[in-house]
Amino acid sequence: IYTASDTSGIPRLKNFGTAKSLTEMPIIFNEADINLNLTSKPIRSGLPLRIFDILSCEGFLISNYQPEIAELFVPDEEIVMYGSIEELIELCGYYLEHRSRAREIAHAGFEKLQREYTYERQLERMFTMAFGDLV
Repeated sequence: IYTASDTSGIPRLKNFGTAKSLTEMPIIFNEADINLNLTSKPIRSGLPLRIFDILSCEGFLISNYQPEIAELFVPDEEIVMYGSIEELIELCGYYLEHRSRAREIAHAGFEKLQREYTYERQLERMFTMAFGDLV
């Protein structure tokens, strides 16, 4: 795991510390068998930027369920989501045994970002929302 958090209470966990955002994180996201997005419990909705970070590096992602994620990405085709810790553990086991399927999902998420979430497309959406058909 890469974190600045204290993980000393988890004896078998190897903590690599922090990673540099622009140089190390893209490699980690791309090469990891599974990237996890674990949103803090009080955050019940929204889109964490980390989702876009991981998918833009063609990383395979399992995220806790947030309704907004399912609005933008096709579950189990572009991103995998879980609803409980038990389901997360089951999914991790499955995708560690089916790495080619995980890579297919990672590639589909990456392609979705390249197609739908460019700066140009996002600015167009923002201006349309702000000004309607005037743009």
